[in-house]
Amino acid sequence: MKNLAAKLKGLNYKQLVVDHGEKGVFGFFALIVLVFLAGTSWSRYEKEPEQFLEKVAKGEAAIKASAWTDERKKDFRAVRDIAEEVKMLHSPLEASRFEYSTPWFWPMYPQTKPGADPKLLAVLELVSDVGKFIMIEQPIEQPQNLVAGVFDKGESEDGKKGPNADDDNAPRRTGNDDTAPRVGVGAAVGANPAGADPQAAMQMQARMSGGMGASGMAGNQPTVNARGVRFAAVRGVFPLKDQVEEFAKAIQLETSQAAELVEFLDFELQRQVALSGNPDPWSGKWEPVDLQAALDVIDRVDFDTELVDTAFTDAVFTMPLPRRVAGLWNKYASHPKIKDLSKEMAEAQAQLMQKMVEDAEARKLEAPKGKKGFSGKVNDMRGMRTQMNSAPSMGGPGASSSSSSMAAMMRQVNDDVTSGSAMPFSQGMNFGSGPNNSFASAVTSMGNQMQKTDTRLSKYLLFRYFDFTVTPGNSYRYRVRLVLRNPNYKRPVEELVDASVAEGELRMTPWSEPTTPSVIPEEQKVFLAKIDKGRPESGVAPVANMDIVQWFADAGTNIAVKLEKLQLGQFVGGRAKTEVLRPEMSLKEEEIPVFTGSILADIATAPLAELDAAEHADLKVDAKKLKQLGTVDKALLVDRFGHLLALDPKVSEDDQKRSLRSVEDEHKVWNHLKSRNDAAGAVRPSDLDRLAGRNSSASSSSADMMSQMMGGMMGGAPSPLKKGKGPAGRKPPKNSGGNSSGGSNSGGNNSGGAASF
Repeated sequence: MKNLAAKLKGLNYKQLVVDHGEKGVFGFFALIVLVFLAGTSWSRYEKEPEQFLEKVAKGEAAIKASAWTDERKKDFRAVRDIAEEVKMLHSPLEASRFEYSTPWFWPMYPQTKPGADPKLLAVLELVSDVGKFIMIEQPIEQPQNLVAGVFDKGESEDGKKGPNADDDNAPRRTGNDDTAPRVGVGAAVGANPAGADPQAAMQMQARMSGGMGASGMAGNQPTVNARGVRFAAVRGVFPLKDQVEEFAKAIQLETSQAAELVEFLDFELQRQVALSGNPDPWSGKWEPVDLQAALDVIDRVDFDTELVDTAFTDAVFTMPLPRRVAGLWNKYASHPKIKDLSKEMAEAQAQLMQKMVEDAEARKLEAPKGKKGFSGKVNDMRGMRTQMNSAPSMGGPGASSSSSSMAAMMRQVNDDVTSGSAMPFSQGMNFGSGPNNSFASAVTSMGNQMQKTDTRLSKYLLFRYFDFTVTPGNSYRYRVRLVLRNPNYKRPVEELVDASVAEGELRMTPWSEPTTPSVIPEEQKVFLAKIDKGRPESGVAPVANMDIVQWFADAGTNIAVKLEKLQLGQFVGGRAKTEVLRPEMSLKEEEIPVFTGSILADIATAPLAELDAAEHADLKVDAKKLKQLGTVDKALLVDRFGHLLALDPKVSEDDQKRSLRSVEDEHKVWNHLKSRNDAAGAVRPSDLDRLAGRNSSASSSSADMMSQMMGGMMGGAPSPLKKGKGPAGRKPPKNSGGNSSGGSNSGGNNSGGAASF
């Protein structure tokens, strides 16, 4: 026993547990199992398997014999039909159920002093440029994109370099580079622009022709209701980011919170007309510019592709660019402080904007109310971008983040371009194909830029306005101020420095500095060509022949006209035949009205004929100087301002040559229209041919029809900027430019012997 105790005393219990512990645990569980087995009562199951099979058979028979009564059906009838269920699934979630009464985030620096009126900043660096363009008014029967064809850039037939696309009447280019093929109304028969979808072209032509068959489609010349318009382009920049900082300081808020309160509601634009004869020409009153004139133009036209990033635009005071037949808006669209987009980036932005507009319409988003300016005519793209970046934008309930939403838009745009179902917004835009397609990378770049940019904190916003009510011969300058919503409106008085801070819903920014003077140039020049002395003894009065070079508003281009046999006391004007250029339409001789507003007051024939250099070689005088020694015919005009203007052919000779050369150069660019008009006339069947069933247009090849279809389509798709259905659903306006020439209301001073009007 002593030995056992000694062994137990010296035993290492820890080592014993490590070596034999699992045996003890196993034995314990085995003991528990034996106890349960010993206490279990074992017996035989009383029922047979056939009884189970019998119950299953009876249940199946009962199910087959049961009837679905009407009373029972009412208990399970659906509350909503399938259409309502689908609508509910695609509608946004009701956010009010998930709102918290307690803010998630509190300002790092709580308000320590009462709120005050923020300092309001003025529009900066207001500039104004004058120009002219050919505006397209959309009639009901024409689709919105029936506008200009496009042509190659490069050298002309005489080897001279082609015109700059910034010229007001220069053809619009096609493709993404200068080497793109010529397409449009001037394309060769059988031309099929790269990337064009023939089926889409056929559908477009069917809409253009009102559903007519092939005989009605081929041979039709698209008509464009276009006219020339003068304008003064007024642009400035508003320092948005600085204004947000002023709001944040005055109201004691974080910058992101203050940005939500900067809301533009309207603008006021005024102009001043220079007073001639005053020591201070700018002593006159500032008069408001008629905004309705610009809104009327917007109603009648479609929009050109926006050349500025929409992060720098505002729907209230950034006027859209009207669609133009020729030339580009680059000179007038932006401001020196805001960089223009490239052609590919502008087109990519327009395509993505279209997807954003479709998404906003699908989700039935409503634009903020109470805004004026241009907001009733254009979509608020900057606001849509803000909404997209602050909340899920596509896909309805369960939509992903804004990053995946923009990625989905980019995929849709690229898929539409690849499939050929997307129409370009830019005139002459060629999407291209293959690995060198720069448009796909432009979509990606523009999408990333739109996603990352916080449009609430853009450095500048572009103010842009086109004044279409200018008069030739006048000089204008402009100033502008913006209307904002009062961020402290109806705020509790105890949180403000004074009760007046919360009074009034509107706040006005200071007036901008005036623009530099913008002179609207005169658009007519009158030159004396010849005087017929007449035969006073026979009662035949002397008459004068005049050469007129003017801007013709009905076409938007310059013309050179000869007016013959003008008598004393007669207005310098009348109907005359001359070659008229209508870009994208025709270049042919027309009989047009010409009116200058001046009266022929007097004429004087030359008492001494010009000296012939050959007959007076002994004088050894330069032939040109010798010619000037003789006297010439002269005329005296009274212009519309009552000024006397003397016409001297010798003095105005160089000016006349320059004016005529400018008309020739302008026509030379569009010389291809002559051959197109001749070709169109050659295939037009006569009445006898149609009666005999020989309709040449019906036998036109499909390639010919395709060429004509694409000519009408190259103007670009309707702009996503425009709200509503656009001008296609409106009554076509009257063409006010058809009854007078472009310079009917003009006047000016005599320069170089020629009367400028």
